[in-house]
Amino acid sequence: MRATSVSILAVCLVFSGTTLAGGLGARVASPAPGEATPDHTQRRVQGVITAVAPRSLTIDCSQTRRGVTGKVDGATRVTINGRPAKLQDLQIAQEARGEMGLDDAWVAVAASASR
Repeated sequence: MRATSVSILAVCLVFSGTTLAGGLGARVASPAPGEATPDHTQRRVQGVITAVAPRSLTIDCSQTRRGVTGKVDGATRVTINGRPAKLQDLQIAQEARGEMGLDDAWVAVAASASR
């Protein structure tokens, strides 16, 4: 009975937005009104660029050997060797790391220029 009560209490605390570490009255941090909420995830890919199109990019993942294609939009941050770049600056066969958002759009793509 006691274990059930503790489990129910823990579930209630999680869903009510309180944390034990901050006290029973503490609220979990949430974005202020008008503040952008992050739409990124841990969907990260590292590999080689295999396709560059006007609105999409494909990176073949080095671990799975599968291509990951995502949309590219105005919010996608593209860098080459750490410097800002444009989608059209990316080339097939460049090594790249990318982070994909929940909407299957690339949030960031960082490529290395061949030497």
